[in-house]
Amino acid sequence: MVLADKSTVSSLIGTVNANCSSYLSTDNTSSSPTPYTNQSTTPGPEKAVQYYRASSLVLLLVGYNSGVLNGTQNLNASVSPVISLPNGTDSTLLMCLNDTIGRAVPLVDAGFRTGPPAVYTLLIAWLLAGAFRSMFWF
Repeated sequence: MVLADKSTVSSLIGTVNANCSSYLSTDNTSSSPTPYTNQSTTPGPEKAVQYYRASSLVLLLVGYNSGVLNGTQNLNASVSPVISLPNGTDSTLLMCLNDTIGRAVPLVDAGFRTGPPAVYTLLIAWLLAGAFRSMFWF
């Protein structure tokens, strides 16, 4: 299960279908976002397999329990315990989902640019030269 805002899930469905369709079951795969309304079984952080984009999107696995809320962790331990996935988990699908989601929902839009960096350098140099000249102009 993927939990995120509606527009993120909407844009992600096509990408996941394109990249991972050979591993997906058509019976349990949604073609449009479905609101999660089952308040009696709200998934907690212990069900999270992976968080993305500053935790605004999470991949959950039914039957998984990371133990994050069980109170038995030793905060002073240098090595965290290894939590295994439930029996029958399709690790190939899980890897495909993790890779696809990780690439499809970056933290920032790396394609947005306001102008070439050289323009900013030139502008700063011009301003500094003007300020320097005005300080020493007789």
